Amino acid sequence: MIEAIEAQRDEFYVGYEPRMPTGIARRVSWAVGLFACAAGVAASISVAAQQRLPPSRFEFGVVKPVAGILRRDPYPSLQANGRRVWLVGPGKSGADTVLSATPDGAVTLRGSAIERGPHRMLEVVPPGAGSASPLPVGVQSSDRERQFGVVTLTGEIVDSKCFLGVMNPGEGAVHRDCARRCLSGGIPPMLLVRNDEGLEELVLLLSATGERTGEKFARVAGQPITVTGRLAREGNAWMLYVGAHRAQ
Repeated sequence: MIEAIEAQRDEFYVGYEPRMPTGIARRVSWAVGLFACAAGVAASISVAAQQRLPPSRFEFGVVKPVAGILRRDPYPSLQANGRRVWLVGPGKSGADTVLSATPDGAVTLRGSAIERGPHRMLEVVPPGAGSASPLPVGVQSSDRERQFGVVTLTGEIVDSKCFLGVMNPGEGAVHRDCARRCLSGGIPPMLLVRNDEGLEELVLLLSATGERTGEKFARVAGQPITVTGRLAREGNAWMLYVGAHRAQ
C-alpha cells in the first residue's frame, strides 16, 4: 500500500512517452472537461447576447420580372397584386433615371427584390427596364388615399433601400453617412416608428403639399426626430405630409 501511494506521488510525464501515468491522465481529463463546459457556457451567453438581424433580404444579382401599375408620384412605385412596391435604381440613387423611357400605367419591370417584413422594394435594372404590357390578372389599380388627421410621431429617418434589406444594420448612427447620401440621391425617406413592444412601421415623409423631401431630411437621417403632419394611407403605404419637425 505504501509503495502504491509513493508511486502515485512520484508520477512524472514526459511528452514523448506513449501514455500518461494514471493520476496525471485523470487530472488532465477533468481539466479538459471543465474547460469544454466553460467554453460551451460562454459561447451560449455570447450568442444569446447578440442582437438578432431583422427578417430582411436583398436578392442581389437575381433579376425577375414584376408586373403592375407604374406611378412616379410622389416617389416611383409599382402597384402589384394589391401592394405598393417602391422602386429604386442601382447604388444610392432613385429610379427616375432608370425609368425615364418607361411610361406610367401597366408595365412589366425587371429588378432585384428587397424585402423586410411586409414592405417590398425593387431595384430596377437599366436600361430599358420597363415595357408596356396588358394589365395582368390580379394586378389592381391604386387604392384611394384615406386621411387620418394631424398626428405627431417620433422615430428615426431612414433611407428605405438600405433599411429594407440592402444593409444590416440600415439604421442608427453607424449608418448615418450612408443614409444621407442615399436620401440625397433620390431614395424615398421614411420615418421608422417603433412601439413599446418593438413592432415597427415605416411612414413615407412628404412635404405639406405632397412633394419629395429627401434632400430636406437627409441632414437629420439616423437620429431621433419628432415630426407633425397630416397622416394618410394608400393601400399598404403610410404617408405623412409634414408640417413641422424637430430633431432631438
